[in-house]
Amino acid sequence: MNVEVQSQVNIPVDKKAEIVLVLDYSGSMKETSGGEVKYKAMRKAAKKLVADLEAANPDSVKFGLVPFSHHVWVTLPKQYVVGQTGLGNWTGCTQDRMNPYNLTDETPNIGIDESKWGHPQAPPPPGDGPHGGCAAYAPNKLIVRPLTNDFWSVKDQLDRMLPYAYTHIALGVEFGFHLLSPNAPFGQGVSYGDANTEKIMVVLTDGRQTERSFGPGGSREVADGERNLEALCDAAKAKGITMMTIAFDLRDDATKDRLRDCSTDPARHFFVAEDGGDVASAFESIRNEITAQVVLSR
Repeated sequence: MNVEVQSQVNIPVDKKAEIVLVLDYSGSMKETSGGEVKYKAMRKAAKKLVADLEAANPDSVKFGLVPFSHHVWVTLPKQYVVGQTGLGNWTGCTQDRMNPYNLTDETPNIGIDESKWGHPQAPPPPGDGPHGGCAAYAPNKLIVRPLTNDFWSVKDQLDRMLPYAYTHIALGVEFGFHLLSPNAPFGQGVSYGDANTEKIMVVLTDGRQTERSFGPGGSREVADGERNLEALCDAAKAKGITMMTIAFDLRDDATKDRLRDCSTDPARHFFVAEDGGDVASAFESIRNEITAQVVLSR
């Protein structure tokens, strides 16, 4: 077992925590590493984190989920989705917003389509086959779950989610940022700078960006997604979000470097996991610090 670093969340004992798990559910997570199916190892470790913090003090922590592959499946107000009109909500698949709106947690402007979600899926990069559509997301339970203290529902969804399709890491972090934000369309996050709450995003992936993303000047390339990930991590950290990243059986050095740089403090918040045991150890380190410094505050 070889976890590269240890984690620590430096927060006083009277604080609470909002935690969003941004988890890679692309097709490669169905593969094995160290004799264990990767998504099952991730699921087991994430469920244990939720269960342990719930048992310690359910009043001190909330969880959100962002399972991502090349899309996310999410419920949004219609006014924030391209082509939708009227009141009520829209539920479906989306990729990122257009640049530069996909680099912030700002609420969409109902008069500017570029600031909204729901743009058509990007064509696959040259040499790739079709990246798949939207049909498998709901059956595979790959559904964005806003911050909640309904721990049973979080664990139940973790039990049910199944991998599908390609990888859009920047999209996962984009929605993780929005779930922790006090801004619409979600708004469950407390205000930035709240003295009593620590915001934490845990990002796990096993591969490089393979989906095109919106960049400046109308560009839409895989490289834009890589740059967008860097910009989103910087923006989230600037808001005071603690970024923790896990590279799980990740063979692409550039992506591994990007995850290291994404973390708030690489010496404390970046993990290299070669197998399921390493993933469990990474989540255990995160759990221990949160338990000691947040949850046992009653």
